[in-house]
Amino acid sequence: MKYDFKNTMFEDTFNYGLELAKKKSKDCEEFFKMYIEYLFENNPKFSSIEEATKCAKDNFGYFAGYYGDDVRKLIAETYNALHPYFGDKYNISAEEAFKTGLDRANGVKHNYNS
Repeated sequence: MKYDFKNTMFEDTFNYGLELAKKKSKDCEEFFKMYIEYLFENNPKFSSIEEATKCAKDNFGYFAGYYGDDVRKLIAETYNALHPYFGDKYNISAEEAFKTGLDRANGVKHNYNS
């Protein structure tokens, strides 16, 4: 499998991963591993593959938050990627999301992961 992460917008990368997940493709694991390796090799702020893995999961979990609960759950199940702020909590109201964003900007962290 080949994928050009360098010349692809993240939205397209996410959508490709989403389509693989919807198809229950055996390529999901390889694709996500390649994404993690790409992040690790191309971002000097990562000193370990674990840091790149966390970033990859946060990226996919965060982006899935813009979709419905079905997509968030599929991404969580396929890539073990939860939303970095809301974790596995679904049905977040707009008010709660806004307040959490303000809190995070002010250094307040919520632990929604169960």
